[in-house]
Amino acid sequence: MSSTTSSPRTWRAWWASNGRDVLNAVSLGAVSSGLWIDGFRGLDLASHGIPNEAEVVARYCRLTGRNEIPDWEFYVAFALFRLAAICQGIMGRVRDGTASDPDARRRGERARPLAEAAWAVVDGTA
Repeated sequence: MSSTTSSPRTWRAWWASNGRDVLNAVSLGAVSSGLWIDGFRGLDLASHGIPNEAEVVARYCRLTGRNEIPDWEFYVAFALFRLAAICQGIMGRVRDGTASDPDARRRGERARPLAEAAWAVVDGTA
């Protein structure tokens, strides 16, 4: 979602179409934290019907008939590394002069913090 489409309504529509896949659910957990995606920072997520990470996991478990997601941290780290790779690709387009988004540099600069957050999950310091 871009900064022009990041809204509670867009988020809920995206969740409805993608929320049944565990990796998307994990990504949504990262998005729900408001740490990485513009438009959500400082937003009262609950008042807009946007679930937090625990609620995303509970919803996924309910939909799939599971009691838990074993090795949850793996999925969290994977999602953060995945987002870091996307940001690195954006920065590559900035470097090559082919980025079309005016906020591309700022988005690309998220690659390192996302990768560091992912590594913190892996090494248990998150």
